[in-house]
Amino acid sequence: VCPQPAEEWLLDNAGFLLEQAASVRESLNLSMAGRLPQLSRRRIPRLLPLCLEFLDQTDGEVDEPSVIAYIQSYQEVSPLSISEVWSLPLFFRIALFRKLADIVEQIRERREVCQRVERLLSRMKANLSDPESLSRALDEAEQELPLSGPTVVHLARHLREWEDDSAAVQEWLKCKLDNRSESFENLQTLEYQLQAAYQMRTGNLIRSLRVMERWNITTLFEKI
Repeated sequence: VCPQPAEEWLLDNAGFLLEQAASVRESLNLSMAGRLPQLSRRRIPRLLPLCLEFLDQTDGEVDEPSVIAYIQSYQEVSPLSISEVWSLPLFFRIALFRKLADIVEQIRERREVCQRVERLLSRMKANLSDPESLSRALDEAEQELPLSGPTVVHLARHLREWEDDSAAVQEWLKCKLDNRSESFENLQTLEYQLQAAYQMRTGNLIRSLRVMERWNITTLFEKI
């Protein structure tokens, strides 16, 4: 019910992600993270935004040569301490999980939208033979469910299952959107693009966690 493309990556790698999360928690408990240089305003180790910025630039892809070049470039402005260099792999993994958590939140929101759409359409379908009741149901729907990209996509997907019975609902949906059918199509296109981007980014993040599992931390430390 209400599948999202990115969920395939999460489900297929669920065991691996749980193991990695446990390893990160254990490493964080044993680390000196609280004594690392911090950003004064945000009171977090400066390594975390540094790693998050790298992931933003690479769309979640991590490889050792790129990381070394990125950190060396940063150190031309502000050198890292020895403790920070040792902690880099840990904070890169924390950053990867932060980015995965952002995507999971997007998936959760879209699943909730899909479930609301299903409940809404089940009420509408019962009123299709009565124009007056259908009109009331549509008016209630406008208040209950803002017409965002995820809403439009799920409505369109479910309405296709109704075949000819959905004409009145589809017409209402298009009339509620700016520029009629053009806006309807644009919203669908944008939402599908976002879902594809989440799927690609999820794959990149999980592959990066697997790549980091094979890193030689001592070698990385020496190179940096």
